[in-house]
Amino acid sequence: MKMLIKNIKTATGTALFIGMAASTNAQSSSVQNKLAYMIGESPERIFDIAKAERKPVLMYIHSQTCFSSRKFSRDIMNHEKVKNLVRKRFVCMNADVATKFGNSMAIKHKILIMPAIVLYSPDKGIMFQCHLKVDTFEMMTQFRAFVSAYNLIEQLALHKATTSLTEKEALRAIGRSYADKDFKRDVNGSLEDRIKLRTLNIAYFKEFEEGYKEEWDAMLVSNRKKMSGKETASRR
Repeated sequence: MKMLIKNIKTATGTALFIGMAASTNAQSSSVQNKLAYMIGESPERIFDIAKAERKPVLMYIHSQTCFSSRKFSRDIMNHEKVKNLVRKRFVCMNADVATKFGNSMAIKHKILIMPAIVLYSPDKGIMFQCHLKVDTFEMMTQFRAFVSAYNLIEQLALHKATTSLTEKEALRAIGRSYADKDFKRDVNGSLEDRIKLRTLNIAYFKEFEEGYKEEWDAMLVSNRKKMSGKETASRR
């Protein structure tokens, strides 16, 4: 049986990882069973499925021999709410570094600390590596934000097909539209946090963020003028 040997950093230190194509103990079998909802096929096949289903891809890079990976799989990826969310919104890819595929993905993305989660749009146009030192709620927030960012791509395609706007102009227009809706829903809260929930600050959406900020600032000024006018009127 071919062995895959690689020095891997884990959250608890550096260990020599000796991966085999099959699980070698009860713990690794248990982890694999918990991740049964993920697909362990070739990336090409997984991205074909994602395109057909119009869903982004979630790639989970982990090691069954790593304590941090097993704990994260048990506490986060197998949490009922997380599992339900990712099964509904993503095509999930199981990249166990004990396999040739998983090992190649870890090397490709320069993953030195495991586990790791990488999110892609089906066309690989946008990518985001999640922050994993978070609780279940924050993990789900990142997943939902990426789905929101992916939806922006579909809206952008629609704008480009139905208007004469350039890509940058369309992204700004979409950003202004989202800011308008968000402002009317709730004016309180951090502007930066609101934008991050829409785009995860992925560089591709820079023009969206600029449009969002412009509209938000304009609405703040308009709102202050209205409030000032009301106060003046009440004094008379």
